[in-house]
Amino acid sequence: MEIIKNWASTLCVTVIFISIAYLLLHTDEMKKHVKFALSLILLSVMITPILNFLNFDETKIENPFKEKENFAQQNKDKESIYNNDYLKESLENVLTQKLKNTYKDKKFEVEIEGTMNVDKMEADIKQVNIGVIDDKKIKKVEKIVIGEKENKLQIEDEFLKEVKSMVCDELQISKDKINIKYM
Repeated sequence: MEIIKNWASTLCVTVIFISIAYLLLHTDEMKKHVKFALSLILLSVMITPILNFLNFDETKIENPFKEKENFAQQNKDKESIYNNDYLKESLENVLTQKLKNTYKDKKFEVEIEGTMNVDKMEADIKQVNIGVIDDKKIKKVEKIVIGEKENKLQIEDEFLKEVKSMVCDELQISKDKINIKYM
């Protein structure tokens, strides 16, 4: 019943539009061509329900909720976009870009370990590893020990301390969770 009501209202609006368009024409030469075009529009509006009925798909009767299921699946797919890995990657990219903007002569690689909760908008960051790539700086040779395991502690220079402080303030985590080293 709703389909017929919609079709009738569309037909009435079309007839009114056609009447107004026909009345606005001034020259008789144009009236003939415009009348033909407007008649085709009216005919298409009148035939549309018949064409829809002839192209009727019986599968819609079998499962009228299929579209709702598809919509639910699409929303589930969208939710999976905003999962833990996506949020960590986004946070890594934002932090990398901020570091690049602050220190333009250096390159950075950021890796964040932890979990992100989209629903609660919380981040549990366990560790942030930052690699500083400085083409201008001479890299120190690491001490090689054969036969013994040595606890490797990298001495932080002022630049690394400054970066660590900035990341600490940006992510609001303790400095113990931030590892920075030259690569």
